[in-house]
Amino acid sequence: MVETEKTEEVKAGGRYFSIMALCSYGLKCGISEQKIRRDAYAFLDHLESLTEDEDNHFSRADVKDALRALKGDRKRLSTIASREWIEDNTKVTIPANKRNYRKQEAHLYLARRKKEDMKVIGEVVKEGRPTAERTVREWQESHPAGKKADCIRETGLAKHTVYKWWKDINNEDI
Repeated sequence: MVETEKTEEVKAGGRYFSIMALCSYGLKCGISEQKIRRDAYAFLDHLESLTEDEDNHFSRADVKDALRALKGDRKRLSTIASREWIEDNTKVTIPANKRNYRKQEAHLYLARRKKEDMKVIGEVVKEGRPTAERTVREWQESHPAGKKADCIRETGLAKHTVYKWWKDINNEDI
């Protein structure tokens, strides 16, 4: 989920916040809470290897504590982790988006034009983020015995949204 070269930049003073940033970006990208947790624990050994002071080891408890952010206000978590916040707290440099010195409006015009041209010549073009319906359906497919509450918790979707798109075992609307 996270680029390996960025994990090399993490410093001992930013390990805890690196896990929080992982949570924030995971939510922004629609990644399940379960996958975010797996990825966070997968970084444990690397983050522990960055220990410079014997009184400041990075443990499973630190990862667990940082992951508590997922249980809090998800909307706030996904908005507080701006590029600047991540750079300040994790010591990882994230370059600003490059628009070739164009204003956003001009940049987006050209990007959309290119997308339309790609469609004309028959190239496959992604059409934005997945719909809530698709997110719920995919979650149900990967969790056949799953409950609505689990889907709400793991996807971060609103309760009414999950209820709207939920299908029962016979694939009929409830």
